Amino acid sequence: MLGIPAVNGCNSQTTRERPKLRAFLEKLGVAAMPPLTTPIDSGEDPITFSGHLDQSSHLISMLKLSTACWLMAREASTRTKIADVHARNIPVVTSGETFEVAVVHGALPEFLDLCVEFGVARIECSEDCVPRHLSPQEVIKMINERGMEVQFGIRRNRGRAMTLRSWKGFVGRGQIWLDAGAKQVIVETTGGEGSADEAGLFQSALTDRLATVFGLDTLIFQASSRASQFAILDQFGPRAQLSNVRLDEVLRVEGYRRGLNSDPFARSNLHF
Repeated sequence: MLGIPAVNGCNSQTTRERPKLRAFLEKLGVAAMPPLTTPIDSGEDPITFSGHLDQSSHLISMLKLSTACWLMAREASTRTKIADVHARNIPVVTSGETFEVAVVHGALPEFLDLCVEFGVARIECSEDCVPRHLSPQEVIKMINERGMEVQFGIRRNRGRAMTLRSWKGFVGRGQIWLDAGAKQVIVETTGGEGSADEAGLFQSALTDRLATVFGLDTLIFQASSRASQFAILDQFGPRAQLSNVRLDEVLRVEGYRRGLNSDPFARSNLHF
C-alpha cells in the first residue's frame, strides 16, 4: 500500500461501517484505503457543508478553501465550517490563486498570518507570481515559521497549456520546491490548464511522465471535471490523489475509485 502525505497523519478518522457492510465491500474486492481526495469548498452554507462532511469525511485527505469564497463569506460562517473540518481531524489547504493575489498585492505576510488565525495547515504556492527576490526556500521558510506546510502548484504559462515539450521545465521547478521543503506537487489537469491540452482533454503521456518523476505519493492531480477525474483513475488506478473535487461529488468519485460503478468495473486496475 502506498503511503499518504505527512499532513494526512492528522486525519485519524477511520471508517465506522457496520460489520455486514464492511464484509460486503470486502467481498466485492473493496479494500480499506487511506483518504486520497481533496474536495474544494466552493461556498456551501455551513449546514450543507456539515452534511457533506457527515457522510464523506472518512474519504477526505484535505479540504481546500476556494479562491475567494472563504474571504467573502461572513467570517463567523467561515470559522464555523473550518471548525467543523478540524473536529473531524482533516487539515485545511488554501488554493494557489489566493496565494497569487496576496503576493501580487504585496500582502503575503498578512495573508499567511490570516491563514494561521483561521487554522490553515497547508499553503498551495505557484511560482509564476513570486517576486524574483524571494526564493522557494525563503517562501517556504515564511510559511514553515508560522507552523504551516507547502505544496507547489505546477501551472501553465498564462494562455498556454503545459505540453510535452515544456514539461521538463515544470518538473525541474517542482523538484526545486520539493528540495526546499514543499511536501507535494499539484498539477492542473482540466480546462485547458496544466497538463490538459487546449481543448481541455487529458494528456496521458504528460501525466505519465509527471507520475514517473514525482511518484503518486507526492503528486496530486487537480481535477475539477468528471472527465479528468475518471481519466486519472483509469490511468493510475485507485491510489491517484485528486484535488478540487466538488463536495457533493466525493462519494461518486470514491465509488469510481473503488470500481463500484459500471464503467470502472471492467478495469482491472480499479480492483484490489
